[in-house]
Amino acid sequence: MMNEILTPEQLAHRWRISEGTLAVWRSIGKGPIYNKISGKVSYSMSDILNYEEQSKVDPTQKKDK
Repeated sequence: MMNEILTPEQLAHRWRISEGTLAVWRSIGKGPIYNKISGKVSYSMSDILNYEEQSKVDPTQKKDK
């Protein structure tokens, strides 16, 4: 599973967001690392899982402002 490759459509479905949102994120440097080969965008499952792990929020931890 770690070497699985997802298309933007598959990742959008996984996260219940639009493909357009992923496209915007790519244009502004947000979101998981992606590959672009011959104009085709893809995401490796390991990069997706890493991004999901880094995006976790612990509500018990207070942020200093």
